[in-house]
Amino acid sequence: MADLLAPASNAMDDDMVTGLASTGTRLGEVANTATDDDVARTNESLLEAVGEAGSEPTEPVGPIGVARALRDPDVKTGMGFLLSLAKTMGKTI
Repeated sequence: MADLLAPASNAMDDDMVTGLASTGTRLGEVANTATDDDVARTNESLLEAVGEAGSEPTEPVGPIGVARALRDPDVKTGMGFLLSLAKTMGKTI
């Protein structure tokens, strides 16, 4: 087994090792963020909403339908979340 791995390890140069280490660090940071309680709770809610919305057939909605939907408290809450997300994304970007 060592004879098989020796050529592979010799072929790796410093840039490759640095790149792999950097990728590992970045993946660790993403995993760390994903385990944050607020992030996990929001992701769970988002996935649940996507599942529920995807289980029902959708119909096209025009401008009047959008205006009517904006009177629904659930739609208002969802729009508030989307606006908050857009604002935070703007700050982050």
